[in-house]
Amino acid sequence: MFKIVTPEVDKYLLQQSVKAEISEPYTHNNGSTHIERVNRTIQELMRFAMLYILNNPNFPSFGFTKKQIMKCWGNIVLWSINLVNLKPFVHAPTKTKYEVYHNERPDLRKIRLLPI
Repeated sequence: MFKIVTPEVDKYLLQQSVKAEISEPYTHNNGSTHIERVNRTIQELMRFAMLYILNNPNFPSFGFTKKQIMKCWGNIVLWSINLVNLKPFVHAPTKTKYEVYHNERPDLRKIRLLPI
């Protein structure tokens, strides 16, 4: 009766054996503001990336339209998350969050540090 569609992000997470936690906004903090603070950081980085790209005086020479940049939103989200995960881990300041989660040092050649 209903058609169930698995988003591309969920498919990717399943391939990487990562359990996705899905919830409605502001209902997943369980009394802690940590998750909301991380979400806010990611949103601020996304806003910075969009302003950086769209307000760049060389933007017309990039060969992209504003509509195409807006369609790259998923890449900008991924870039923001990668940037947050490169920060030091609170309980082990010599390691990044990425390193603690994946048990390996991040390879910056695989991580795109610019959204385009």
